[in-house]
Amino acid sequence: MDILVARTEDEIRHAFERLVVATHLGCDTETSGLSARHGRLFSVQFSDGEFNVLVPVSEGVPLGVLSEILTNASIIKIFHNAKFDLGVLKQHGLPITREVYDTLIAEFDRLKAEPITERELERAKNQFARDYILGRESNEQKARQLAHALVIHHDIKTADGEFDIFQKLTAADVQRAARTAFTPENRLVITLLPAAGSQ
Repeated sequence: MDILVARTEDEIRHAFERLVVATHLGCDTETSGLSARHGRLFSVQFSDGEFNVLVPVSEGVPLGVLSEILTNASIIKIFHNAKFDLGVLKQHGLPITREVYDTLIAEFDRLKAEPITERELERAKNQFARDYILGRESNEQKARQLAHALVIHHDIKTADGEFDIFQKLTAADVQRAARTAFTPENRLVITLLPAAGSQ
């Protein structure tokens, strides 16, 4: 994949002319951390699937005319975890229109609409089995498992029963749980901020 790292006004203009005709663009930000309000913005990327551009704003390169893409209502901007990227852009004075598609939310919606594949289910079960076994190697880990069984399930015998429960899950079980859990009403967004006075 070729990526144009646009540092000059001509490169930014060229990228703009190529991307402004798109109806959908993949967009992303790279930052110094997990805080949209306090992280340093390193770069902004755009892609139409064939042409990719990265603007290294941490080098002092302004988005220039590319910022018009963010406010162009005729272009749907596609982000993964859009809330974070939109917060970063806003914090750095880069407004954006509401025409945004979030692939993270879309993946939750996909889980509700269609069952996972047998391969995905088998992989998840294998990962659970590995974590289940490795999570019981020390006495402390065993004690935590027993405490979990007692506090959550009110039955210490369930400490060994969870393995069988998870191994018997079906794709339909996963879909049913997704439909129950992944609703807008259940969505909780937590924004972590540094302690007062720290940067």
